[in-house]
Amino acid sequence: MGAVLLLLLSGPQHLDIAPFARPCCAADRHTLQTMFDFGHPAGPVRRADGVWVMGLQWTEERDIARIHVRFHPAARPVPPQVEYWSNHWPLPRPQSHTVEDRVDDPWQGTWRRARVEARCEGRLCGIAFLPLEPSENPNAKHLPGAPYRRTMKIRLLFPPGERPAADSVQVFSPSLAKRFELRLRLGSAKPQWEVYNGWIRSVRREGGDWLLEVEGADPQPPGSNDVTVVKVRLGGRAFSFAPADAERGPMYLPDFDAHVALVSDPTPLTTASVRKCHRIRERIAAEPEQSYER
Repeated sequence: MGAVLLLLLSGPQHLDIAPFARPCCAADRHTLQTMFDFGHPAGPVRRADGVWVMGLQWTEERDIARIHVRFHPAARPVPPQVEYWSNHWPLPRPQSHTVEDRVDDPWQGTWRRARVEARCEGRLCGIAFLPLEPSENPNAKHLPGAPYRRTMKIRLLFPPGERPAADSVQVFSPSLAKRFELRLRLGSAKPQWEVYNGWIRSVRREGGDWLLEVEGADPQPPGSNDVTVVKVRLGGRAFSFAPADAERGPMYLPDFDAHVALVSDPTPLTTASVRKCHRIRERIAAEPEQSYER
């Protein structure tokens, strides 16, 4: 059994970021003014040259470590070629604070054929990236040997012929899956929940509090966009928070009179424990006027 398949069956659980992407990329260039082609069909799309394309696009750049393609039981698995969209990545090491980090977008860039190792067993094909080299990406000199690819969109290319019988695609980032157990105090409002880069595994009431079990992410490597965000809808209003912030202590949102904390945190969820401070707009008035000398 190859190294890729061993990764499938052992080791820590990594975050599958495919559910947070949209289908894309049958065409080489994105020409719409919107970030996404909201009318793009899901699943394999046949190009004019007969090649079948399955693409995924995210709102922001993501780090991709490996890909799993699961085929229909009656089909013969065929590992696809992998391409990723790239323009600036990898960036040079920062030299000063005079230039902001550049990020890629859906319009400017090039499809780069990734160097991968692919192995299939049964219905499953596992695809892992080989170390990054300049022959694949001219910017590789800034991050030689990287075992992942940072991109906004990827596409899998299947050979011409019958439509590939790919039932599902999972895209794993280097980020590890992480479980958060949260306590929210929201008053009498009945909330609705949404999660980005994660899933709600359970919701229950305990007294006047809501207890949430969220399967989220421990973002890796540094700079990863795999940050788990929970959105709480309360009627026509909503607020969002990162569960990882609760690890630094309870949070209080005065506009919603809402408390957020880890279940394991013994700090009482009362306004008496909230550190008194000024809001951002209140702090502006206390700042001196901007000037050339300043």
